[in-house]
Amino acid sequence: MRQIKLTPSRRNAPSRRNEHGAVATIIVILFAGGIVLSTLALSADVGKALWERRQLQNGADAASRALTLTCAKNPAACNSSQAGALTELMGQNANDGLTKLDTSKYGGGLCGRNTGGSLPTCNSATSDASVSDLRECTPLPSWLKGSNSSVPYVEVYSSTKTASGSILPFDFGQTITGQEGVNVKACSRYAWGAAGNYSTGSIPVTFSHCEWEYYMNSGAGWVTNPPSGAFPGYGGSGQPAWPAANQEVTIWLHSPNQSTGHDCAVNNKDAPGGFGYLDPVSGSSCQANVSTDGWVKISTGNSAPGNCTSAFPNLRGKVLDLPVFSCLVSSGSAPTGPPTNFSNCSSGHGSKSYYYIAGWAKFYMSGYKIGGSQQMASTRTGSMPCSGSGRCISGWFLKGELDAKTIKAPITGADYGTYTTLPAG
Repeated sequence: MRQIKLTPSRRNAPSRRNEHGAVATIIVILFAGGIVLSTLALSADVGKALWERRQLQNGADAASRALTLTCAKNPAACNSSQAGALTELMGQNANDGLTKLDTSKYGGGLCGRNTGGSLPTCNSATSDASVSDLRECTPLPSWLKGSNSSVPYVEVYSSTKTASGSILPFDFGQTITGQEGVNVKACSRYAWGAAGNYSTGSIPVTFSHCEWEYYMNSGAGWVTNPPSGAFPGYGGSGQPAWPAANQEVTIWLHSPNQSTGHDCAVNNKDAPGGFGYLDPVSGSSCQANVSTDGWVKISTGNSAPGNCTSAFPNLRGKVLDLPVFSCLVSSGSAPTGPPTNFSNCSSGHGSKSYYYIAGWAKFYMSGYKIGGSQQMASTRTGSMPCSGSGRCISGWFLKGELDAKTIKAPITGADYGTYTTLPAG
């Protein structure tokens, strides 16, 4: 049978010319209606502005964090003199290296609350900004209000800077809006204060708030140069110089007034039979679970608990986080909450005693004596820090940051040179 092959007629075949014409017509219509321009403006100009704001926010975050560290270390330096360094830091977070402090709200683009410096007070200290206003920092979080309304913070305001001015130019939006561009702004807030709910596996040693006051008021105070590099962290090539000899202090782990002549016998004394030692996590450990505003049980005896005999040699020449106690009581179980009557804080005695931890101090341990033969001479002087039945550690106090998750106002009126910084909007 003969097969017939059917082919489409030329008349019915689709025309490429006709397709092209249809597409062209659609494009003309879209352009005429402004749809393409609007889409381009949305995707290009809005995206460009969002990218600009992300850079500005990164810069403001870095600057507020840096300013917070400056203020925490030295409140007197917490002022507008930091503007130049902060502007440079913000520029390092911008793709074009350009940004600036926004001075439209505060003269220097900076403000704060309870900073100890000369920054103007932020409006957020008394009233919340609108959540929808992206030029402002967000309203204060709850942990900066109420009982923590004295916790200090700073705010840094940044804005667009270009090679030609302070306007981020539109690529397409000018045709639609008639505006040349936009000035993008951002704000960042950082707070600092005493570590709240800070908990660490500390060495099982504590000392009193009373001793702290003695060393800060009567002693040489802070050592400003932290150690760097390999042990001992001082005196070597590229390392800071050794602190002055009179900056080295000896913390006595029993009867502190025996050496200082400072009366710590009423409050903050060590318990009879106690040497400032704390119950370790286990018998084979040289760590105690200690937290701010918490109570920790005493470990009696004149020798360090756990395996501290073998652990302490490796801690010499290192910066330690030491818990500072402000109260000592006798109790069959751990008390709850902070002490309400400090007149009872000298009642502790024996193994059923608890220290109340008020805060933390950073201490470079240069030497120690924690037992009859468990001792090492000071890396600073080469001498033993104490002798005989004395139990002690030697070194110097440093300021520094604690990696805590919350911040609180110091209960004792002292932060012991340590602080925690947290982003706050």
